Amino acid sequence: MDDLERIEAELRECQEQYVSKFRSLLFFKNQMEERERNEKEIMNERLNIARRLADRFNEQEYLELADKFDKEEKAERDENLESEKFSNGRNSKAPYTIGSMTGEGINDSDSLDVDSDLSIDENDLSSDDTSDMASELERQIKKGPPSIRPKSGKLPEDDF
Repeated sequence: MDDLERIEAELRECQEQYVSKFRSLLFFKNQMEERERNEKEIMNERLNIARRLADRFNEQEYLELADKFDKEEKAERDENLESEKFSNGRNSKAPYTIGSMTGEGINDSDSLDVDSDLSIDENDLSSDDTSDMASELERQIKKGPPSIRPKSGKLPEDDF
């Protein structure tokens, strides 16, 4: 019986160690799960803070861009108003005429070459029509631009 009692004592000791280790294991598992939950909550809070900061930054950047765009648009409108003031009542979008319409100051070297500026498809016109058109064009070029002065030689007073 001594053997049996000794084995029972060893068995009780092993059972106590087992229960102690099992309880410790359960305790550490619960602690680990709780810590993981806390870390997850902290990460979610940090992500929410980062999102809010990014939203604020994007909103601030949007407001700055919108403000910059408004300033540029206002400057462009002001510039357009200034250019309209200087156009002396003319439409500022109308093209400007440079030089005179009488052709003053134009040399013969500045005149256009008839052949290079006029391209006529030979199949469209007969040779008689082409020669008539060419002679008419040469006559108009020699004659020069039409005069804008009245035939009487006297200018109307309301022009000045």
